[in-house]
Amino acid sequence: MPKLVFPARRCNIFKSYLDALSFLTVIRFKTKDFDGRRAVYSFVPVGLTVGLPLWLFYTYAQAYLPQTAMAVITVLYLVLITGALHLDGLADTADGIFSFRDREKMLEIMKDSRIGTMGAVAIVMTLIVKAFSAYSISNPLYLLVIPAYSRFSMVFGFYMFKYARETGTAAAFFGNFSPLVFAQGILLLCISYFFGAYQFAIFNIAFLIFVYLITRLYKSRIGGITGDMLGAMCESSEAFLFLVAVCLW
Repeated sequence: MPKLVFPARRCNIFKSYLDALSFLTVIRFKTKDFDGRRAVYSFVPVGLTVGLPLWLFYTYAQAYLPQTAMAVITVLYLVLITGALHLDGLADTADGIFSFRDREKMLEIMKDSRIGTMGAVAIVMTLIVKAFSAYSISNPLYLLVIPAYSRFSMVFGFYMFKYARETGTAAAFFGNFSPLVFAQGILLLCISYFFGAYQFAIFNIAFLIFVYLITRLYKSRIGGITGDMLGAMCESSEAFLFLVAVCLW
């Protein structure tokens, strides 16, 4: 898939954001000395950046397009803007975790570029849930924050686990994180109060329960985390929150 490449000014204030945006999306900025660990601190703003076009699209296009078309466009956009990076991780993780083998065999399966049955099922089910949920969502604000919540879920993975491999694409993102890595995510949780008090409470509780359950699964099966598993956290939490949004509105 072709990449969109832009020159970036040397500005330390935005560097972590640009590094995160360059990794998590197909939009590429030329920055020197890529710092994956610092980029993790900007995953939430990148999620808001991903969600902003969706929010604007639903706000202004729903008067002109049928809901079915908008749902399809939403799913296509989420796949294309990430270059299917997280979907690939979801497929590999499903193949590995649900093979019910020992830890080393699971990691070996995840490393295989071929997609197995469980991986294919996971991708199809995730896209179906997103499409049908997008069809039913009536509050466009959810489309702004859900991509940010899903990227926030990966922050928990970085903070709670050690990298499960010796080397790999995601290795550069791991290190000792300060609790401040959660600061922007906590602010995001507060923003969701604009949904209303009831929706705010249920949406955030559902998100935190999901993060707890998936991290427990990872801990019991692998005892660590990989880049694929982080991608699976992003995709699965995004689909789950789409479904929660439909149930709340």
